[in-house]
Amino acid sequence: MLPFLGVAAQAAQACPSPNANRDFVYNFFLQSGAAACYAIPFSLSSGSSSGGDPNSLYSQIYYAVNPEYQLIVLGFFPNSRFLSISLNDSHSTVTPDPATGSYYDSQIPPLYSFMKNPFIPGNHYTADQMYGFTVSLGGSLTQNPTAGCSTNDSTMLNFSATSIHSGLTWTGPTPPEKNFILPAGAPIHDNGAANPGGSLLIRDYLDYTSSPQRPVVIVRQLSTGCAVPASQVSAIVSHTPNASWLDATQTNWHHEIYSLSSISPTYSYPPETAYDQQAQWTRSPDWVGRDNSAAAYVSTMLPSDQLTNFLSGSTVMRVRFQLPTTPNIPCAPKSVPECSLTGTENVRYFSLEFSSSDLTALPPGSTSLWALDDTYFVVNPADPNRDVTLVVSATGQFPSGATAANYYTQFNLLPYLQAASPFNSLLLRNFLPNATFNCSTFNVPNYTDENYVSNGVASGFMGAFVPTVDFLPLDSPLFTSPASGTGRPDTCGSTAPAPTLNYKASRTPV
Repeated sequence: MLPFLGVAAQAAQACPSPNANRDFVYNFFLQSGAAACYAIPFSLSSGSSSGGDPNSLYSQIYYAVNPEYQLIVLGFFPNSRFLSISLNDSHSTVTPDPATGSYYDSQIPPLYSFMKNPFIPGNHYTADQMYGFTVSLGGSLTQNPTAGCSTNDSTMLNFSATSIHSGLTWTGPTPPEKNFILPAGAPIHDNGAANPGGSLLIRDYLDYTSSPQRPVVIVRQLSTGCAVPASQVSAIVSHTPNASWLDATQTNWHHEIYSLSSISPTYSYPPETAYDQQAQWTRSPDWVGRDNSAAAYVSTMLPSDQLTNFLSGSTVMRVRFQLPTTPNIPCAPKSVPECSLTGTENVRYFSLEFSSSDLTALPPGSTSLWALDDTYFVVNPADPNRDVTLVVSATGQFPSGATAANYYTQFNLLPYLQAASPFNSLLLRNFLPNATFNCSTFNVPNYTDENYVSNGVASGFMGAFVPTVDFLPLDSPLFTSPASGTGRPDTCGSTAPAPTLNYKASRTPV
């Protein structure tokens, strides 16, 4: 892996001159001393710091739109489960160009033809495989770049940051396309307006890279095609938010309009009681701040009376579901490179999150306490359904029979409980479902309860893949037998009846 000296080394090391016979990437990043002068590493944090999955890494940087410049982002493909890029405008919403505003790993071409993308089915991870993309800030590159400042030898995706998104928005007091009941004072949305700035976000899940390097951004002067030293670009890129680049008012109204069922109602069915279910799972809104288009979420607020007993230690929480098949990437141990995607997995990534959600705040907030990814669960190798039974304790005490030998998965929530963020909700993530798999979280319509009754039978958009949650005493005789599934039928393809609009649903914020 190439050494990266970082921003701190800029003052101590002179910027190298570009080699007229090499390209932009070599001259301003790969050659000795170039990265320390020109490249600004993204800020790196766990996804949990942004209310997300703690098994993820979030690389982020903020930008201002200035047509004299262009952003060039370079990174190394990680040895991980999932990678995505999203360009967010001043509303913390993916930008409209390209249409999705984001790309996920297998859509990202390698930087050079001799490199490989490890997220293409059949490819194996190897170190030093790069990707790159450009972000237009409204200007045009000179037709005659300075020698050594051309990118014609590289393959890059291209984003545009010049305008505000126009989809998934409100247009005034009574938009016909939604059932909004807007509060007084709701502003008109800035559809298609000029974008002052925003953020770049790169997500990386289950990273096993032995020596991970953060992605970097290089600011390019369009009049010459060459890079600008990092010490001179604080008005263009920054590690911290800038109020003149971001529109907090519009972002907060997005949160209110799309996160509160009192404004945008939930499509509800009668509460589910079959299979001892004590949770009502609902798909998230169709707007989520800094959206990940490869992900879909269902979540539930847990019953307060059951939570009281659970947190006191008199009960444990039992969560049963059918675990979808997932890839064998990233390889473990880290030195083994033989695993690769097949393209036949049910979903790319799965996690079950334990959350603390505040429905009284405006906008509502949610804090991730912890999340269990798909590699955590005990699965009976003889069970073709891959049924999982998770037993969660708030005190560290578990039923004596709830062991891995009996195919139970134990999780001690105690180290993650915080008095300031009381545990009250669960959230389920699925990434990139296979086109042939119709039982993922993507199968549930936005704003809609997962469960329904069809022809008198308890059904659901996810069938047996939705978690069935109940609370049992530690001495329950049910734990003396090996773990088994709920017996839910495969109802993923069945037709749901018409739901009821519910303006009072306790929808977990995402």
